[in-house]
Amino acid sequence: MHLRLLHTFQNLTDMGHKCKMENLFNSVNLARATYSLPTKVKVHGVIRKSGHGVTHVVFQEEQTGKRADAHRGMTKVAVLKGDSKSLDMVTASCYNQKPFYMISQSIEKVTWVEHLKHISSHPLGCSVDYKFLRWVLSHNFNFQMNDNDVADQLHLVYHLQRMQHNQKWWWALWMWALEVSLVNSYMMLRWYCELKNVTMLYSHHDFNEAVGYALLNPTTQWQRKKPPPVTPRRTPQSAIKRAPRFTVNSLCPKTGKLRICLNTSLMHMPAP
Repeated sequence: MHLRLLHTFQNLTDMGHKCKMENLFNSVNLARATYSLPTKVKVHGVIRKSGHGVTHVVFQEEQTGKRADAHRGMTKVAVLKGDSKSLDMVTASCYNQKPFYMISQSIEKVTWVEHLKHISSHPLGCSVDYKFLRWVLSHNFNFQMNDNDVADQLHLVYHLQRMQHNQKWWWALWMWALEVSLVNSYMMLRWYCELKNVTMLYSHHDFNEAVGYALLNPTTQWQRKKPPPVTPRRTPQSAIKRAPRFTVNSLCPKTGKLRICLNTSLMHMPAP
């Protein structure tokens, strides 16, 4: 997987791209290898604690009870200096519900930023603006990866392949492509409504249901600006009267279909 990523990064047309990575394939060696390419790709993302090159300086032990509340917000940061294959690579950890680790080659400083979020308040019965502090590493990561997380969540809510484990291999690919198309089209419609400041007519469930009915019966369920053109009905092939087929047996003067058309007299024969 790392070789495929390096091959993709190497074929970029310009330099200085920033790649946001999940913790499944992210590692210190991958970050150093991407920056060593001519395109100088900078990696930023979540990384696993063990087996991926995280230095022990930023390790934090998981706590329970009151000690977990006391450790919440604790941050440890290590910077790799003097490495020709990295640009001041930052490895850091932050304790939230439990410690999580991040690596970055694009962050300038590790700090906390104030973030404003629109949330729903049950006591007030309305939506209010809530201000809180967020770690800058996770803040930058969320702004780039949040759309992917939302798409994955919508993809798993109405999963079409739950009962398709024993089908052909190409059926899984087709169903996956259909699910991705449904999620992407729903997200595009929602963003379009927000951009034009109009009301979104469908929830996620209603959108999938409308598309499902339209695929089952496009004539009546598919919304069109103009009705579909009425095509003339063709006459069934079975109702068309065709001429009888002629074979060698049709030329038989006794039983053939052409026996009444054959001239059996000798008057038409040429004279010897």
